[in-house]
This record gives sequence, C-alpha cells and structure tokens, in this order.
Amino acid sequence: MKNLLFLAGAFLCAALLLGGCEKTPAVPEPALELNISNIGATSFTVGITSTDPELLYFIGITTRESYDKLGDPVAAAEGFVQMAEDVVEDWGKADGVYVHNGSKTIEAEDFWTIMPKRDYAVLLFGVGPEGEVTTDPVCEFVTTTAVSPSENVLTVSVAEETGVVKVSATNDDPYFLDCIEADRLTDVPEERLAEHIIGIYGGNIESCIEQGSVERDFSRILEEDCDYCAVAFGYVGGYATTEVVLVKFHSAGGELVPQDCTFEFKVENITTNGASVTVTPSNPETSYFWQVYNSNLVNSYLEGAGLGQLMADGLAIIAEAFSEEYGFEITPEAAAGMVSVTGEDSYVYTDWDPDTEYYVVAVGLDDKGRQTTDVQLSEPFRTLPLSSGPDSPMDCTIKVNGLTDEGLSVTVTPADKEMTYVGMVGEADFYALYESDDEYLTDDVAMWSEMAAAEGLGLAEIFDMFGLFLQGDQTFIFSSELDTINPGTLYLAYTYGLSEEGELTTGMQKVFFTVDDNGDAHEAEAPAEM
Repeated sequence: MKNLLFLAGAFLCAALLLGGCEKTPAVPEPALELNISNIGATSFTVGITSTDPELLYFIGITTRESYDKLGDPVAAAEGFVQMAEDVVEDWGKADGVYVHNGSKTIEAEDFWTIMPKRDYAVLLFGVGPEGEVTTDPVCEFVTTTAVSPSENVLTVSVAEETGVVKVSATNDDPYFLDCIEADRLTDVPEERLAEHIIGIYGGNIESCIEQGSVERDFSRILEEDCDYCAVAFGYVGGYATTEVVLVKFHSAGGELVPQDCTFEFKVENITTNGASVTVTPSNPETSYFWQVYNSNLVNSYLEGAGLGQLMADGLAIIAEAFSEEYGFEITPEAAAGMVSVTGEDSYVYTDWDPDTEYYVVAVGLDDKGRQTTDVQLSEPFRTLPLSSGPDSPMDCTIKVNGLTDEGLSVTVTPADKEMTYVGMVGEADFYALYESDDEYLTDDVAMWSEMAAAEGLGLAEIFDMFGLFLQGDQTFIFSSELDTINPGTLYLAYTYGLSEEGELTTGMQKVFFTVDDNGDAHEAEAPAEM
C-alpha cells in the first residue's frame, strides 16, 4: 500500500514538474497600431500600422466628451459603425475614406473639422463585411493646441463706386473677408470686434475665408447709399489670428429721385366715426405713404414745421409702434418700406371722432423713407355728428328692396355704425292718425313693451327675436308673420335708436313706399293728413 502511494505521489510530482516546464504561449502582436503626431491647432497626423495587409479597418475621430458618454472603446466602435452605415456602400471593400487597409498616414484635417484647444478621441478597429467589429479597438486621446498668431499683414482698399474690395496679404495664411453694415458694428468695442463677427457668422463664416491677395466684387450684395465696413482678419478654427483691419465706406447709388406724381382723394360713406377713403396716384409706379389726420393737427404743422415734418413724425410714430409689436427696433426708414404702397389704395376707417374735420394726406417715399413728392392734401371733410337724443331723427338711409319669400326686405345704412337700433314697417294709414312722429313712436314702443312683458323679455330682446334689433349696415326682413304686405297699400319703413337696455337713443327716421303685384318696392309720398 505504501509503495502504491509512493508511486502515485511520484507520478503526480512528475506531472506537476513536467507541466511547470511547459512554455507559456506567446501573446500575438496586435494587428493594428495607432500613433498620433504633429499635433497643431486644427490638425494632427494619424499613423496606422497594420500587420495584416488584408485586414479592413475603420478610423474615427470624435470629441473626448462624446467618447466618454459612450463608456468604453467597444461601445464607441459600435457607435461609429452605426453612424457610418448610411455612407459606407460596402464594408467589405477599402474605399480610402471610411474603410482602409494596410499601413498609412492620415492628416486629420483632410477628413474631420478639428478645432483648436479641444480634446479628441481617435479610435481604430477592424471591420468585417457586414460592418461588425473584428478587433479590439485601439484608442488614443489628443488635445489640439491653441491657435498661433499669424504674421500675415493684411491691407484692405475699397472702390466705393464699384463695390470692389482688394486685399493684399503677405503670406497664404487664411483670413476672413466681408462687407458688413456699419450699424451692426457701431457699439462693439475694438478688442471684441473679431469675436463679435465670428459669433454673428457662426458656421457660415467658412464661405468668407480667403488666402493670399484677392480682389472681390461685393456690388451684388451691397445696398445703395448705405454705410458699410470692409473687414478682414486672420482666422483659423473659430479664432482670430491677426488684428482686425476695418475700412469704412459708403456704397454708391441711392440718390434721391423726385417723382412726378399727384394724388386724387375720394372720401365716401362718411359716418359719425369713419368713412371709406381711396387714394389714386397719377403715376402708378410711385411708392407713397398716406394717412388721415385731424385738421387741427394739419393746421398746426402748416403754421409751424410744415407738412413734410408731419409725415416724418407720422413715420416715426409708426416705427415705434412696430418696434413694440415685434420686439426689436424698427427705424422710420424701415417702417417706410412696410407702409408704403403703389397704385390705388383704399381703407375703411371706423375709429374717428364724431363731428370732426379731417384731411387725407399723401406723399411719395423712396425705400429709405425720403420724400419724393410734395405733401398733398385732400379737401377737408367732416364726420357726422352724433344724434342729439330721442328728439332727433336717426341719421341713416333706408331703402326698401321689395318682397321676398320670407317677407319684406329693407336695407338700413346708419351714420353711426356702433349704435344699436330697431328696423320696423307699418301701415301709413295708421301712422296718419298721430299728430307727430314722437307720438307715433311712443305708442309703437309702448305696444312692443307690452308684448315683451307678456313673453318675459326685455324690449331689445323681443326685437332681436324677430330679427329687428340691428347694428351697423344691415338688411332686415320684416316677416310676413308680423304683417302681410299688400300691393297698392301705402306703408312706411322706419328706424329709431334703441339701447340694449331698451332706452330710446334717437327719434324716428322713415320712408314711405308701396309694392306692386310683382313685389317690387316703389318710394311714395307721405299721407296727406297726419
């Protein structure tokens, strides 16, 4: 038994000794190696060493911040593949852009936008024909340097008449060049000018980058008769590399061109609080601005600063109102372009004061708000006065249109568009029994009041129920259910002001009429006796 144990122990010892003498397998060299060199502000060199010339691989660069969010190299590699799926046509073939093979050197700026003073992650990994990751990803981190000042000396000159800008540069370092409206730079401190411009342009600044001496024609983008600055400064990756060179100039053109134009004014449908106004210029191509002003205001300018100043002040007020509405400053010149019109123009006003004299005022304006014609006035006109109360007839016109299937059609056009009123029809023979309109109206209102009370309604409510309580220009139907309109009988259509509370606000206005067998209405004389 001891011999067996000895032999077993010897065998185990030999096995252990023999096993301990075996060589550890060599770890294979990585198929891909990554080397970063020549680190600058906007580029660096990526060296790839591949021990397998057939191995396809992908190289990607992202910010360190984006890389850290993915968590590890494998997740980052899978993220790169996913992002590249739409642009890689064949993962199984090297295209020299996304998929590579063999050892090579790549300049980062040729494929990626590299910014100064940024942390980047460079990731290298093998890919299979379906875009699968086939090797352990290799990752290196790199921090780009700050932008170095450029020794490029820029000299800028401007030909104002042609809008041509010339720049003389002493080397080929990149620089920004553009013409900018002067008022956009007015309040910017000189030391922050480049930073301000870079912020304004954002990603569009790349279209304004030049190299070497150039001559550029800006005439197509310059507005006439405006103040501009030709601006140039060295630029790399979002940073200025030289001092700003700024040349102020005034663009050509834009001289004031007087217009041969007169204005015709038409004021119609005058009411207590408005009218319809039409302005017709003799030259339909002339741009102009027109307003309606109280005659007291017009006369004060005629005696003082003049009508030209009246229109200038009017534009300034409009510009201020627009600025408040839109939340940013709008100049009178800009407002002129917003309110100027060409050709015939009309507007219906409803916000004037009663019994007040007004003028329509017009003047030609160019696109800079400069007056191109004399200021011209219409004849003065006056809005209608408000009714003086129940003793005064309602100020309106009444037209009886004739019979319809529903009843008698009557159109009322009141002077005061805001006033509420009643439209009514009655027999002239009954009207003739009264001594006056006031007596007739008093009895009529009393009758309707009794009807309203019986229905538990207010006076205005019962008229409204029959479509007879009106406001503004209206056509009402006097229903055949209220009374039958017979051919040959003399009737009157009448109106009177009535508030919503049922109080009379004007006296009665009326027109007499008859209808023929066809239902057509014809105006008629009042009955002979009252």
